[in-house]
Amino acid sequence: MLVPVTIIIIVAMAATAAFFAIRAPKEVHVKEDERERGIHLRGTHLAYYPLVLGCWANMIAIFYRFTPGVYLNMLIATVVLAELVRVGAQLYYYRRGY
Repeated sequence: MLVPVTIIIIVAMAATAAFFAIRAPKEVHVKEDERERGIHLRGTHLAYYPLVLGCWANMIAIFYRFTPGVYLNMLIATVVLAELVRVGAQLYYYRRGY
């Protein structure tokens, strides 16, 4: 089930990106200013911490001999949590005007 779901998500994201690129072609080649680069950098920096903690949790789980399904769920949860922190921080910084 992982492969079909992954393919569906990739197709949906590509179609959405293509739709918005066709809808506003001038915005496709707009350069990021310094403020936007800083916001993206801060969001990525904050997402690094849950990613590292999740990696450590996965390594510790290996020593406790969990099932492969548990490993996979922990790994996916780690990536999703890191992405939520990254996007949430970026939205917060955009909203605050940093």
